[in-house]
Amino acid sequence: MSCTGKSREKWLAGAAVLICGLVTHGYILTNKISYHDDSVNYFGVGTTFESGRWALGLIQKFLTKIDFFNYSSSWWNGLLSILLVAVCAMILSELFQIKHTGYAVLVGVLLISFPAMTSLFAYMFTAPYYMFAVLLMISAVYMTVKYSYGFLPAIIMMGFSMGIYQTYFGVATTLFVLILVSDAETRNFIENIKEAFKYLLTLLGGILCYFLGNTICIRNFHVTLLDYQGINDMADVTVKSLIGSVKNAYIGFLQPILGEFCGISNQKAVRILYLAVYLMVGVLVLRRLCKRGMELWNRIYFFVLCCLIPLSISIIYVMAVSDKTVIHTLMIYPYVFGLIYPIVLLEKENLKGKFWKGISVFYCTVAILLSIYYIRLDNIAYLKANYQHIFSFQCSHFILQYIRGADRAGLMERQEAWMTRFQFCGGLMIFSCRDIVIICMILFHIMQVKNFWNYIVAILIRNLRIGRRLLQVKIFRRCLVIHAMVP
Repeated sequence: MSCTGKSREKWLAGAAVLICGLVTHGYILTNKISYHDDSVNYFGVGTTFESGRWALGLIQKFLTKIDFFNYSSSWWNGLLSILLVAVCAMILSELFQIKHTGYAVLVGVLLISFPAMTSLFAYMFTAPYYMFAVLLMISAVYMTVKYSYGFLPAIIMMGFSMGIYQTYFGVATTLFVLILVSDAETRNFIENIKEAFKYLLTLLGGILCYFLGNTICIRNFHVTLLDYQGINDMADVTVKSLIGSVKNAYIGFLQPILGEFCGISNQKAVRILYLAVYLMVGVLVLRRLCKRGMELWNRIYFFVLCCLIPLSISIIYVMAVSDKTVIHTLMIYPYVFGLIYPIVLLEKENLKGKFWKGISVFYCTVAILLSIYYIRLDNIAYLKANYQHIFSFQCSHFILQYIRGADRAGLMERQEAWMTRFQFCGGLMIFSCRDIVIICMILFHIMQVKNFWNYIVAILIRNLRIGRRLLQVKIFRRCLVIHAMVP
């Protein structure tokens, strides 16, 4: 691939990201919504070396050393993330040699409106770093494709990108397979095999670079990997587990059309749109496979590549070798490139003839409908998150007032031996162990932590005395009732 796309389309793709980014994510840019990990990471980047994110840890250490401290600022971090997405769209536009204005705009709109971006902004404290990881991965693919020895810096870039967030490895696998599929007809079989092995070795080199950096950082900083999402088991791969993971990957590829999948296909109409995109890709691929003049070995090579398309998009299932791993929306960003597949394949057809023009119009209609739906869905998600944020503040304020009033009335015993300093809502206050248990339980409920009721049962079983006292507290019982009313 020569990578000589028109500059006009490249800038249009970037502009589409900026404009659509403000429409889609303007709500969270202008409101501070603390959700999930963002509630406790106002001034940090979350877990780093302990979660295998060694590059993120190194970035944090470097920025701290130069007094550039991290803040979970919605406006700064959000705009910076959107800007990085715009750069990604521009690189992709040039990489895919997009020559049509509509396609360039759709690339930008899909990249920024896909629900994985909304999920990313729930972790605003680390959003720009994660988008930098995506940019590194896309740039690594660009370097490998454009330059003869570009795979050398690409290996380092891939390893560093995975060191920020591992799941973005799927971005590279998806793009490499897409490029091989689109360029298969332009080379003979031997050249195709050489190019495929070049990309495969680049991917393997990136993985090796990641594990090398991870090992060095673990030994140097004396840390132990957490068992969160099976991070500590990511190198324990057996043939049996690998086969099972590959099977899950192909099933995972079909999830957007089979049912609700990580919030991206929770409506029947959306599943139909995904089915239309998948069928369109299938038709375009079969058309090339049955094309006259293609040599037999090239035809077999092309068929193998087509079989790898689902695996490349849902490679996260192969990476998730542990039973502890739960796939969530933030981890499925590579699925957005499955929606972009028809653009690259249609560009190769040059849109000559009424049939191909009709296919192009049909795809653009589907992509526009998906984009509108996702823009609306993203804003609904922000609205609900804002509601939860306001509710948590009001409820916690009410709890604090209750505790203070109860203390003044002498209704709650003071356990002086268990006094603990607890920082909450910007003020340093002193609560008893019992008070902290109550607050933590309410916050578990408010922040919609999964298996909330399991936390209650666990506390009641482990400490019957605290459990009885919790149930005697009126505010606690009231919040359990409120749980049923929260959407």
